[in-house]
Amino acid sequence: MYGQIYNLEKLCLAFKQAQLDNRYKRKICAFGFNLEQNLFRLHWELCHETYFPRPYTYFMLHDPKTRAIAAPNFRDRIVQHSLVNQIQPLFERQFIYDSYACRVNKGTHLAAKRLKHFLMASHSFYGKNTSIHVLECDIRKYFQSVSWKILLKIINKTVTCPKTFKLIKTIITTHYQTSSTKPIDSQLSLFEPTTNLEQISISAKSKTGLPIGNLTSQLFANIYLGSCPEIA
Repeated sequence: MYGQIYNLEKLCLAFKQAQLDNRYKRKICAFGFNLEQNLFRLHWELCHETYFPRPYTYFMLHDPKTRAIAAPNFRDRIVQHSLVNQIQPLFERQFIYDSYACRVNKGTHLAAKRLKHFLMASHSFYGKNTSIHVLECDIRKYFQSVSWKILLKIINKTVTCPKTFKLIKTIITTHYQTSSTKPIDSQLSLFEPTTNLEQISISAKSKTGLPIGNLTSQLFANIYLGSCPEIA
């Protein structure tokens, strides 16, 4: 499995995925200008297990809810895409059908359509005059509360390749060590810089939290929440 992650063909595919809808940004254009050299370097680092994430860029997003975002370096986004391409199919078969967040061919539109189907079926079975109740809830500070230890334990039951698991552990546990205070585009009023790790969902002391902004965090959040018995 690990060899597929740093395979040049797979890294090239991951590059195309990582640049979607953002291909004209300065950093992405700079990476693509020396694409062959940059991909070979990523290939070499992953192959020799010397890869380490570069500094993240932190900022606050107000759209409309305030969220603290940690944006990884573009080269690290490529690695995350390549990793997810290999491990996501292993976990997809474990998820229940009615899990819609950050999954291929799922999303909010299908979730709304499915909910409508359930409501119509309930009215058909119980009668239109019967009240139908739906529970709407949210997990407070979910990403901040994810335990690294529990998450890695869950992942290791499915991802048995030692080198792949080591890469996953690096991405999960070294985020707070790679911070950046670089300013972001001041023309975007929705954003404001931040370097507060508590805002970014990371607590190195308690070893909890996933950075919102990582592609891997979306998958890991589904894995963690889909393994409630383990968490309990």
